[in-house]
Amino acid sequence: MYYNIISKKQCLFSYILLFIVLITNFPLSLPRFYVAGLYLPLMFTYYRHLIYKPLLIKFIFIFGILFVFPFLNQGRTVTSISELEVSIIPDYEMFLTGHFDTFQNGLRVIRDNYVTYGEQLLGVILFWFPRSIWPGKPIGSGGVIAEEFGLTFDHIALNYWAEGWINFGLIGIVLFSIILGKINATFDIKFYKRKPSICYMTIYFIYLGMLFFILRGDLISCVAYMVGLSAATYGCSKLIIHKSR
Repeated sequence: MYYNIISKKQCLFSYILLFIVLITNFPLSLPRFYVAGLYLPLMFTYYRHLIYKPLLIKFIFIFGILFVFPFLNQGRTVTSISELEVSIIPDYEMFLTGHFDTFQNGLRVIRDNYVTYGEQLLGVILFWFPRSIWPGKPIGSGGVIAEEFGLTFDHIALNYWAEGWINFGLIGIVLFSIILGKINATFDIKFYKRKPSICYMTIYFIYLGMLFFILRGDLISCVAYMVGLSAATYGCSKLIIHKSR
């Protein structure tokens, strides 16, 4: 990503780097949120003009949800290339599956007025703190809901606004909405109205890709991955700048 941004046009070396990315982070071998967090920003660096066409980006995201994500889901079950299926018509049945459990989980939290008074948010802020030292460290909100309501499967999602409710109730939804709006506005203003650094551009692209995960939840996992990807990007940029001097 960094190389594509500093280069005025793609060359052979750029595609060699892309090949390395594909063989080390093959889309069907990764969680789908990670594919969005890695390959969407990579796409933006190859086709930077897309970022200035919001309507086109919306169509790309819709296409990704209807076609790309269902295709990537096959990576969980298929054992050979011959089993892969490419659907020309959107698979609407997926809307009735567990992929969209985040909505019913959010409604369950609100219906039963389940509030932890900031305990889950504390786990998000201190996600980096070792659980071996803090055994009572909060787990992901999806796991909390599964445990609280006696669900047999605990690898479930809780969307961003439900995270607001589970922390502070109705006030939490309002507060979390204001925070996300402020973060998005800050990112956009600096990118579109100022001259961002190359490091900032790569982190901004990663944030756009991870926004899917942030909205779907749960929050502790997406914040951990977002910080990890951003820190790796920042470290690479500093290393490149240091070596180029």
